[in-house]
Amino acid sequence: MPRHYIEQLLQQRMGLHSATVGSSTVARAVEQRMRACSIETVNEYRDIVTHSDTELDALIEAVVIPETWFFREKTAFRALSDWLRNEWIPDRAGAAVLRILSVPCSSGEEPYTLAMCLAECGIRSNEARIDAVDISSINLEKARQARYGRNSFRGDDILYRDRYFEYQAPYYQLSNAVRQRVNFQRGNILENEFTRDRSPYHVIFCRNLLIYFDRPTQHRAIDQLEQLLTESGLLFLGHAESIIGVSDDFETVPVMTGLTKAPPTTIRPRPTSSRRPSRIS
Repeated sequence: MPRHYIEQLLQQRMGLHSATVGSSTVARAVEQRMRACSIETVNEYRDIVTHSDTELDALIEAVVIPETWFFREKTAFRALSDWLRNEWIPDRAGAAVLRILSVPCSSGEEPYTLAMCLAECGIRSNEARIDAVDISSINLEKARQARYGRNSFRGDDILYRDRYFEYQAPYYQLSNAVRQRVNFQRGNILENEFTRDRSPYHVIFCRNLLIYFDRPTQHRAIDQLEQLLTESGLLFLGHAESIIGVSDDFETVPVMTGLTKAPPTTIRPRPTSSRRPSRIS
């Protein structure tokens, strides 16, 4: 059936397990894209999306609507800032440049938040590199423009907006000083090429991605992340995610009281504890 084929295509391309979002969500996204393309039959749309990466990106965008904002789940960023101030010492770490990965980076709010954290911690642009990766070229174009509406700023503490943004109605334009800290790239974490020619990262943010995957795909994603993380690195997952049962090579660390360097780490925006390679989700 055409819709079943499209669900398989989404799973092959981005690891999306239709059960996580529901077949009805995929069906609505297909209908939305059919209207946008002025296509009347699912069979015709199936043929187009099979051969057009641009249309497949648009369908992915319609299925997985990015819900993100600056400093989302603030506990994770507080934990990172504590680690940067108390634990990150380049000489002791054996590296002159701090390497951070944000994947998927969506429309840029997360990697730009990371850049603001670095600035607030006194880490200069030449002392760190932030790679921001997403499968969607649409998301990446939005991120590079760095123009955001009011919905990207939530909560009571938004003083950073006055420091780093200029209001250009109806958007807020991010400053060049923050924008130039982030290197945006198109990529798919599930492809073997994703880890090729990449130096290890000291910090990886991979939040709210595993929840869309079935267990075998979660294994693939975690294996990729593990390859890219330094022995003393930190891996941040979303608060609803867990790698329990996926990998024994990570341990949860307490994030409310600061982080301790350990082999691969994951951070959760809730205090937990144990002691082994670390993770923060």
